[in-house]
Amino acid sequence: MGQLPASAVRQLAKGVPADKVLLPNIDLTPKQRKFVRAMAEGSSKREAYLQAYDTNGDPKRVGVDAWEVANNPKVAKALEQHQAVERLRYSLFPLFAFP
Repeated sequence: MGQLPASAVRQLAKGVPADKVLLPNIDLTPKQRKFVRAMAEGSSKREAYLQAYDTNGDPKRVGVDAWEVANNPKVAKALEQHQAVERLRYSLFPLFAFP
């Protein structure tokens, strides 16, 4: 994984949310962004899918669909970036990482 640009580090240090700093660079749908945000906050793939896609489908199908969304290359890259930012935020502000 590469280093974050200095401008991104400065924005994070000011408290700008990680998805606002990096995710605009990845072309995601609003539902994909919501899925990534939910996963980055600790939801399982299935939970994130249910939050983002508002479905009442068959539980087996929901699991398959969640897996497919999570393995979309754009979504996977966005999630990787989001997690990297959160690790960086924790390393910069360890006492403030968990409210």
